[in-house]
Amino acid sequence: RQLINLSGDVELNPGPIDVTFGTLNCRGLKNKNKYNQLVNRINCTQFGTTSLIFAMQETHIEHNSLKFNWKGNHIFTEGCGNKGGLITLLSDNMIMLEELHLEYEAQISLVEILEHKLKTKLIIVNLHSPCSHDENKTNFFKEIKQKITDLLSKHVDARVIILGDFNTTFKDEERNGTIRSISEKKIANRID
Repeated sequence: RQLINLSGDVELNPGPIDVTFGTLNCRGLKNKNKYNQLVNRINCTQFGTTSLIFAMQETHIEHNSLKFNWKGNHIFTEGCGNKGGLITLLSDNMIMLEELHLEYEAQISLVEILEHKLKTKLIIVNLHSPCSHDENKTNFFKEIKQKITDLLSKHVDARVIILGDFNTTFKDEERNGTIRSISEKKIANRID
């Protein structure tokens, strides 16, 4: 205990790290009012939490204008017309260490949270999976899994957080008034 006190950089009781997560399929943010309202609402959510990670899919935004609206850090993957586009908003106590983009449909980033002399590494995945229930979806998740595995081999202490739109239901009770197809059940079993 005396050695810990002498080192000066070890927190005796660091406690849990307070992180708030959110995800939203936007279905387009080209309308400036919708975009501004959403970012302002998320900015307000940030108060009262130490760390915030908010993932948005299908933003359809082609140019990064977040530097004018968001007070923290962010990861931006542009959309292509009415296709794709991802934004992950991070509070300002998170530092980007590594960033990967899989076209318009996935971001994989390694961030570090700096909180009370404590450093925590997170691998954050923000994804928008293909809608089909075929080999394209299986390959999409295989590629993401491989990228996560590669990052974990270099950063074994990192925790993985996956947010986004899987375009798949994993259990029958998740469906609302419809029945899952056999192909959807097979894909869900492969990626679960």
